[in-house]
Amino acid sequence: MRLEQTTKGVGTCLVALLLAACGGGSASSAGTTSGTINVGGLFEQTGSAQAFGVPAAEGTQLAIKEINAAGGVLVGGTRYKINMNTQDTQTDANVGVSKAAGMIRDNGIQYMFGPISGLVSGPVAQVTQQNGIIQLSPASILQNSLTPATVTTTAKGLFMTQASDLVREGVNAQAFSDVWGSGSLKVALLARNDANGQFISGQEAQALKNKGYDVAPTYFYPPGTTDYRSLLARIKDTNPDILDIWYVPTDALVAVTQAIQLGVAKKGYSVALTATSDIVKAVGTNVSVPILAEQSPITPDIPSTPAIKKFFADLQKDNPGPFSPAEGAAAWFYTSVYMLAAAWKAAGTVTDIGKVEAALAKGTYSGILGEEKFDNRHIAQHGYDVCTIQGGKQSCKFYPAPK
Repeated sequence: MRLEQTTKGVGTCLVALLLAACGGGSASSAGTTSGTINVGGLFEQTGSAQAFGVPAAEGTQLAIKEINAAGGVLVGGTRYKINMNTQDTQTDANVGVSKAAGMIRDNGIQYMFGPISGLVSGPVAQVTQQNGIIQLSPASILQNSLTPATVTTTAKGLFMTQASDLVREGVNAQAFSDVWGSGSLKVALLARNDANGQFISGQEAQALKNKGYDVAPTYFYPPGTTDYRSLLARIKDTNPDILDIWYVPTDALVAVTQAIQLGVAKKGYSVALTATSDIVKAVGTNVSVPILAEQSPITPDIPSTPAIKKFFADLQKDNPGPFSPAEGAAAWFYTSVYMLAAAWKAAGTVTDIGKVEAALAKGTYSGILGEEKFDNRHIAQHGYDVCTIQGGKQSCKFYPAPK
């Protein structure tokens, strides 16, 4: 696993915004004191969500190292360095809950990054919110708990750093229209049979129906499946135009390869949250129909901006070896560190959680995902890369969050 990091700073001006000035003073400058903010990191470093959890840890660590290398965060006359206690949830809710409770009880953690898996993040959120902790996680299942009412009562410190499914699946549906048109084509959905897969596939189906697609009931496969051919043969018998596969990249790469071999869909395939280079490696370069790949949320394969290109280059430099199929997930955690650091500075405190929550909810941050801010449900708004692969050629388009 690519978890240990020695990353140098990227985005110097972004870091500088968190300091007193560009190249701001050191901890020994007159009138300032030094301090440490202890934060928790719960990541799926092993288990079924490892493809997301490893990049999550990498993105968080990269941002923390950049901020610390630039002198830390200057808040109310004290320059703070960030120290993270990292724990592996093993993609197990019971493990995640136990480790979250331990960090809060034994280490006095007030801020938590992750987990990324909805299966783990939901139960962990109950622990963090009962203890008045600020938790930042991109797990889409959290939006079930986030409403304008709950974010002022039972979920005050819970922030979902991935855009809502209305945005994400809406972007994917728009990309469908751009590639295949908006006619009444028949779409078959294939998803992992767990709480996250059931939730996401339902949102995806509705978004596609809103675009006029004929969406059949979702086909679910049990976790741990490696041979999808019998299920894919049943799907093929329904004569779909497009096969849409959600949501685990390692599963999707096997499933789409087998689906193409069987000729399941007539007009193309959609493989969500999976790197384009991994899809090409899996299916080869002779696929004549389009394969759509919404990213999670950006791709290292065809970076759309210089900042994104440098971000992935720094991750690669300090984490040798192949990227995870969901390496783009690192971006959610990378930007969430900067958003929290900006909130500390705006609130003028790192200990008054109520003031930090209010600053985080109101702030706007510009970074590698464009302009980001939280809506009135504490759900982030940002854009996504969506890529198209056909005949081994790749092209990507960034879809910004709707205004």
